[in-house]
Amino acid sequence: MTLEEMWSKMVARLEMTMQAYSVDTWIRSMTPLGIHDEQLVVKACAQSLLSTIVTSFQEKLNEAVRFVDVPSVKAVLLVPQDNCEEWENMFSALDKSKNVSEYIKPSDEGVQKYDSVPLNPKYNFESFVVGSSNKFSYAAAQAVAENPGQTYNPLFIYGGTGLGKTHLMQAIGNEVLLNDEKTRVLYVTSEKFVTDFITSIRTSKDGNSSFRKKYREADVLIVDDIQFIAGKEASQEEIFHTFNELHQAGKQIILACDRKPKEIQGLDDRLCSRFEWGMLVDVLPPDLETRISILQKKAHSANQNIDFEVLQLMAEKVESNVREMEGLLNKVILLARVHDKKPTVEIVQEVLKEIVVKSEENITSEMIIEKVCEFFNVAKNDLLGKKKNREVVEPRQICIYLITDLVHNMPLAKIGNIFGGRDHTTIMHARDKVAQKLETNIKTKVQISDIKDMLMRR
Repeated sequence: MTLEEMWSKMVARLEMTMQAYSVDTWIRSMTPLGIHDEQLVVKACAQSLLSTIVTSFQEKLNEAVRFVDVPSVKAVLLVPQDNCEEWENMFSALDKSKNVSEYIKPSDEGVQKYDSVPLNPKYNFESFVVGSSNKFSYAAAQAVAENPGQTYNPLFIYGGTGLGKTHLMQAIGNEVLLNDEKTRVLYVTSEKFVTDFITSIRTSKDGNSSFRKKYREADVLIVDDIQFIAGKEASQEEIFHTFNELHQAGKQIILACDRKPKEIQGLDDRLCSRFEWGMLVDVLPPDLETRISILQKKAHSANQNIDFEVLQLMAEKVESNVREMEGLLNKVILLARVHDKKPTVEIVQEVLKEIVVKSEENITSEMIIEKVCEFFNVAKNDLLGKKKNREVVEPRQICIYLITDLVHNMPLAKIGNIFGGRDHTTIMHARDKVAQKLETNIKTKVQISDIKDMLMRR
């Protein structure tokens, strides 16, 4: 299978999962360039529209590339057509008639540049909207960017999904590079760290020295979603020694997580202690005024003049997830362009109706149980069993609430049977307790929102 054949199969798949006008307008205008770091690199639209395309179609493109089932390709990387000269040069010498498994750009200095600093230039301090929910974390991030390794080391940012943690982390990296482009900034997810570590064990002939050189020679190491190293003993050991070496050398460490270190079950005590050495800052859901300000700024960046009442409606409908709110805005803008009109309240309502219908259909109790176990790092047997310690009871109650909320028409007695034969009144108590906490407890509200987000992205 050649690169073009692979892309043709992906387009055919997308025609089955997307509306025809979206395929014709956006997908057919894209061009596959090559394969790098398990990603199909695709030249897409102009930079000004790229964030809209990523939000609207990234997951469908990733699904399509997995459907084609090429072992060396796991996802799609979209690059703007007006800023991809380096990528085109990188792949220009490769023979496109070759089998796709051979069409992989070998590691060289050009590729390593992308590996070491995959920062989004849009994630900067100027584009970050500051409100009462994030002003302290914003100030801490700015302080770190001004004096990396000297102030708040490590900086540990925690909070729910889609509230701006990644934006702040990458803003630090971008600011550091703006001040000194020679600074070695390394941004990775914890999943990437674990994958690199496992790969080095399997393939390295130098005792992991190349892996350790990559991570331990960084001037600024940024690790996102650190909670996913929980329970991975070997990876935690490697992070422990990497942390120690960088910290002793005065290098900056920045970590992001969905909860405090002490709340990460399966995290080594030594790491928990070190993560708390510097500064812990939380990012909370923004209030209504801040959400409106975020939408105004995003609309302005997209050259859209949107009426205040339209922005307010979107801000009211999405309360705790900024990323979801931005996704709603992008879908509204896209639909307005299709109809050749400016965004209106009616268009927002149309998009909201479609989102609710698509996201909630086919959600089962088993899916909810799986995601709750994943989110809280709790064993399924414990969640459904008789244990009464707090680490299990709270996830169990949240799981029961989500089932009653998302799985329509399921009798309480049947839910009770799922949870070890509990009486329907026990199920009612758990449901009502979580519903009551949602009115006053921000942490519970964020947890529920994050788990729902995981279910919608399944």
